[in-house]
Amino acid sequence: MNNSVSILASSFDNKLNLLIKCKYFSEAYISYNSLSINALQNLCFRIPKVALLHGKSVGFAL
Repeated sequence: MNNSVSILASSFDNKLNLLIKCKYFSEAYISYNSLSINALQNLCFRIPKVALLHGKSVGFAL
């Protein structure tokens, strides 16, 4: 589980660097949208999937 979290963090850092290097606001806005969508997809699907494959339960607090 820690490995998937570190992969998620490095992916976030790479996309954040891309966001900073964008020349135009519209490019930055599109990059920010894809970054936020990707982060939500990771939280909703990848992390619980890894936990289920390892036989652990995942609880969400709202």
